[in-house]
Amino acid sequence: MATINVDWDIGFPYQAHEITLTDTSNDVTFDDPQDSTAPLILKIIQGAGVTPKTLTWPGNVLWTAGIPPVLSLTAGSVDIIELIALNNGGGFDYYGRVFGLNIT
Repeated sequence: MATINVDWDIGFPYQAHEITLTDTSNDVTFDDPQDSTAPLILKIIQGAGVTPKTLTWPGNVLWTAGIPPVLSLTAGSVDIIELIALNNGGGFDYYGRVFGLNIT
């Protein structure tokens, strides 16, 4: 399992990060969240190989109806996710939405 760390402070307020899933199972973590409505855009690329790679989101990433998106599974496919971090008084909650899946 790989851990992918995304630093919100890099490029603030216009954060855009590209990550490539290389292990079969990947966890994402966030550093330096910014309490603002400036979104973080994640370009997620499915790594090479015939085995699909998965991404696990932290528990404080909130999705519509509580269901995280199912990312594309074909090698080389691209998914775009948008996240906003808001301070909940004891840390941050991240509100996620899909910008696009399987973009070619």
